[in-house]
Amino acid sequence: TITFVASAALAVAPALPVVRRDLGGLALYGFVFSGFMLGSLVGTVLAGREADRRGPTPPFLAGVGLFVVGLLVAGLAPSMEVLVLGRVLQGLGAGAVPAVAYAAIGRKLPDALRPRMLAMLSTAWVLPGLFAPAVSAVVVRHFGWRWIFLGLIPFVTLAAVLALPGLVGLRPVPSDVGASRWRDALQTAAGVGTFLAGLTSTNLIGLVAVAAGAAIGLPALRRLVPTGTLVARRGLPSAILCRGLLTFLFFGVDSYIPLAVQDVRHRSPGLTGIA
Repeated sequence: TITFVASAALAVAPALPVVRRDLGGLALYGFVFSGFMLGSLVGTVLAGREADRRGPTPPFLAGVGLFVVGLLVAGLAPSMEVLVLGRVLQGLGAGAVPAVAYAAIGRKLPDALRPRMLAMLSTAWVLPGLFAPAVSAVVVRHFGWRWIFLGLIPFVTLAAVLALPGLVGLRPVPSDVGASRWRDALQTAAGVGTFLAGLTSTNLIGLVAVAAGAAIGLPALRRLVPTGTLVARRGLPSAILCRGLLTFLFFGVDSYIPLAVQDVRHRSPGLTGIA
């Protein structure tokens, strides 16, 4: 399931310049990626909380359901705005699935097997990173960009059916994670979204949105991460900060290289996928 979630996250990049030419909405280009990531933030926190309260099965089913609905919305999108909405829904589901996986690994597997299984989950991202963009370019050329999303639906559904028996029977566990945690995730996502929306505007409203987004998002983000993360305190906080910066840089570059290759250099989606 995580392999197909990763494929949806990574395969869209070579196809998006084609999507943009079809649907328009260049100003929303970045939000196709940001919407997915912000949805993942909320989905991760919500699913982790519900896995503790109700067991992993309900949040897993909800996450896969949202992910499939998001694929359907994006695949049928008549405009860039609807595509962004589909990506947010995909992100909610994409955040839930790994959170449930981590909960299941922690409760079901003995200590000696946990590192191996976590390495397997990392591999589930590495393989789509190597092959999904190239496959995406082939799909765009022969079937159209909509099948980047619609074509994943049967595979995600099958993977979920295979994973479900391993989750059934895992019981809830006591947790001190309260409702404030997911409210902080929502507030962080809202603040970042407002901040990014302000960056796309060059007038006074844009500046106000940037300031408002920072004011809304930063306090919630500080509560969401371990104390000292934003000032790179030694140990786990600095590790989380480095991880966040690396992810930010990777997906930021990965989002715009396809646009540069296709719209500036006028090369094919196939060459984009190889890059």
